[in-house]
Amino acid sequence: MHAFMSYQMTDRAFAATVRDTLAPFDITSFMAHDDLEVSEEWKFRILEELSKADLFIAVLSSNYLASSYCMQGSGIAVFRNIKLIVPFSIDETVSPGFMNNVQSTRVDPKNFNERNIVPVIFRANPGRAIDTMIENVKQSRSFRGAEYNFETLNPFL
Repeated sequence: MHAFMSYQMTDRAFAATVRDTLAPFDITSFMAHDDLEVSEEWKFRILEELSKADLFIAVLSSNYLASSYCMQGSGIAVFRNIKLIVPFSIDETVSPGFMNNVQSTRVDPKNFNERNIVPVIFRANPGRAIDTMIENVKQSRSFRGAEYNFETLNPFL
């Protein structure tokens, strides 16, 4: 699976946290500020990445709403019928424009973890989500760690 991370530059650190949280689930993510090469034709690359995305992760904030590129990207994601659009609000911002029919969820950027993303992955690919969560339980190094990891898995059993 492939995710397109849509964020405004000031929210880049949180977008990277989401990207890193997706990685153990074998979900690759495109982040323009990290993945574009010097002198690359970035507009074409962004459209290419949007066309192959299974997930569109929008990091909603007042900064997002102020960015014409973020707003255009969310419109393209809706138009292209990307399998799953996931708006994470890091302030009180709700899904804008053509994305306003998709429910956003408020997250705390300082406490974001796999529990915030597992329901999304489960909707996109239940088998992958469960397999990864079971592997997390198996890899636990302590009883408390296994208990924590099982609590993440339990709602899906």
